[in-house]
Amino acid sequence: MDVHVELSNDELIPQDTDFVIVVANGELSPGSVMTLGDQQYNVVEYQVMIHKALHDWDGSSDITDDNGNSLIFSARGLADSGGTVRHSFNDMAIVAGGLHPTNTGCVNKTDAVTQGRYRNGSLVTQAIALSTLTGGSNPLENLTIQTPDDYTTTILLTDGTQVQMEADLDGSGSIGPLEKFGGLRGIPAGQGTADVIWESTLFWHYPGGACYGDDDWESDVLAARDELTIDEEEFQELLDDLGITDVDEAIADCDFSGDCSSGYYQDLQALQAIEALMRYGDGIDTGGGLDNTSGTPNVVGGSAENLGITVGPNYFPGRRTWVDIIAD
Repeated sequence: MDVHVELSNDELIPQDTDFVIVVANGELSPGSVMTLGDQQYNVVEYQVMIHKALHDWDGSSDITDDNGNSLIFSARGLADSGGTVRHSFNDMAIVAGGLHPTNTGCVNKTDAVTQGRYRNGSLVTQAIALSTLTGGSNPLENLTIQTPDDYTTTILLTDGTQVQMEADLDGSGSIGPLEKFGGLRGIPAGQGTADVIWESTLFWHYPGGACYGDDDWESDVLAARDELTIDEEEFQELLDDLGITDVDEAIADCDFSGDCSSGYYQDLQALQAIEALMRYGDGIDTGGGLDNTSGTPNVVGGSAENLGITVGPNYFPGRRTWVDIIAD
């Protein structure tokens, strides 16, 4: 699934205003690969990187990523260069804890800060006008720095990368309020000067009724994920229904003639994806990766324990892709 900004609509985004992209709650949706311009970043690593870059910004020079690529954008500049602002998730994101589960009513309610997290923990992306970050002794003072109740100091991504969520940036020997990377966002209108040009929230619109932070949220999420899986016996029944024993062989033998129609081939592709998920499902339940207080790095972005096979709540052979867009 890809979600990107419509950059050319000047009624939505001022075309020539310079801005930086900030994110909040990346730890709860670590499955996102962000594309900014033509560069890609894991969302948790970007959340830390842009925080550090803004902390050290002198108000006049370029703001760059770790490889020297500029992080100052304008809508027109992105559109003219073929760049974009995008979050991409693979097919495992929902079941594997890569996309935060909540509901629209939890995200857009008036009091949308839950346990110190904006928009009920959804993945928040904002374009902040660069001109509004120059006041005060540090650019970060013009933004809200989240320090969530479930804040953790180290995140371990599934590729083995350990992301430190705080650092002594000023060399003082201690961690100050500007040195915790719990996510950045603009200050709401009337409470500060930050100019939020654009904001998006991304989340799994899961079927449970509890909002993030409610007592029943964890049990509702587990129940919803359980509905997305089937066991190996049920998978074998799907194979038997199609009269095959080896999915890969059946795909290789399909020549789109006779019994192997286009629809049948799509069924085989769906079964191949399900079989891959079975092999993938021997990981650990991440739950967003924020349930560990022992000092051991929290694991995020992995696969769910006893994953089974992802087929959707109303599975039928074939493949469907969808994006829910709901007005704020």
